[in-house]
Amino acid sequence: MEYFYKNFIKNQDQQLIWLSKHAFVHIALIFIAFLAFIVISKFLFLHIPHGRDVCAHFAAIFLGVVTAAIFHEWFHLIGAKIGRSAYTIPRKSGVFIFEWNFAKNSVGKFYIMSVSGSIGGLLSVFILSKALPDTGMDYNNTVLVAAFSAFVFGAAIEWPVLYRTLSSNDPYTELEKTTPKVLIFSFLIAILFGTLSTSILAETFN
Repeated sequence: MEYFYKNFIKNQDQQLIWLSKHAFVHIALIFIAFLAFIVISKFLFLHIPHGRDVCAHFAAIFLGVVTAAIFHEWFHLIGAKIGRSAYTIPRKSGVFIFEWNFAKNSVGKFYIMSVSGSIGGLLSVFILSKALPDTGMDYNNTVLVAAFSAFVFGAAIEWPVLYRTLSSNDPYTELEKTTPKVLIFSFLIAILFGTLSTSILAETFN
């Protein structure tokens, strides 16, 4: 019994260390993206026609997408914590910071975890809108549109899974239906919503 207890404590310590590493990598990534956006949009000078605009918009898209994706994933974890779900933290750093245990978790816990991710994606748009410096309204709008599009991309993938799970009660099987075709379709939906958002913002501020 003592052996299993010590082994459990050791595993918990390892999980915390690995989670801290994930947090450090993600915070550093957002910081680098934020810094790159400020430097490019405010200080970059290129002699190529429209070179600065192109670079600034790419930096803005990168910042928006990275921030939304990271918030989305960490709020999935917060949802898993709230639902007292079973999961493990992978040792290798990446976008995904935990592995869901389908065998040990109920459908209700899956819904709490999934919906929390969408909340995180939306929250990232709000936080970015408050955190962005006044480096240029056009570029700031691109950041927000990119973050919102990333939220839409995640929703287009996950919400149909949640809908189908209502009748099947089998989230694992429904997630298995997320094929490359579904990902491409979700990406096109995100682009559509991003384009509409850009048009609305352009009409609002012009």
